[in-house]
Amino acid sequence: MSSKSKRFIRNLAILIVVLVATAYVASGEHMELIAKL
Repeated sequence: MSSKSKRFIRNLAILIVVLVATAYVASGEHMELIAKL
């Protein structure tokens, strides 16, 4: 696997994490998640 494709996969993973985090914040469920911790 070339370094370029590794970088692409890492950027894609970061993008997915950001989208999931944004969805949690938008739905307000992150407050319940923090309360459980």
